[in-house]
Amino acid sequence: MNRYWQRIEELAGESYSVGIGQQPVLLSEEELQAFEQSIGYSLPMDYREFLKKFSGYTFFGVYYPIQRRPDLVTSASLGMFYGFKIGSTLDLLLCYQGDLNNMVIAPELLPIACDRAGNQVCIFLDGPRKGTIHFWLSDRATAPYDYSNLYPIADSFDEFMTLLHPMTEEDKKS
Repeated sequence: MNRYWQRIEELAGESYSVGIGQQPVLLSEEELQAFEQSIGYSLPMDYREFLKKFSGYTFFGVYYPIQRRPDLVTSASLGMFYGFKIGSTLDLLLCYQGDLNNMVIAPELLPIACDRAGNQVCIFLDGPRKGTIHFWLSDRATAPYDYSNLYPIADSFDEFMTLLHPMTEEDKKS
């Protein structure tokens, strides 16, 4: 069993890449390699493993902490993980290409999830921060991109998954 199944079930995640009650789209190694080739970066191994089994999941009432900043809330809600083969703006590759074309997110950042306000959860694909997870605040985006609207969440995708939790009283305040 994939190590992420239990976590997805605990958080009551639902696949939106298929119809209700159907199994989600599973990606082959060749499809993942083609995706990596198309974006020009290799994916961190933990996120790669997640993508093999989970292509497009939505959540309600699931939150994660953001590094505390005096000008920013301390937690955010997870709306959905982007997926493959879903032919919409929620497609991982289409989202990445659209953000590159708009020059609002750096090419070494891959948006992997979003909230319902358009903020992104991104993973660094290159450099010393490769594999780290960051919150990208949409209303502070600039074109061309800079990093002033990025806030750390986790050192890895695995850690990010452990930080996800049902809404608490503290989340309601932020």
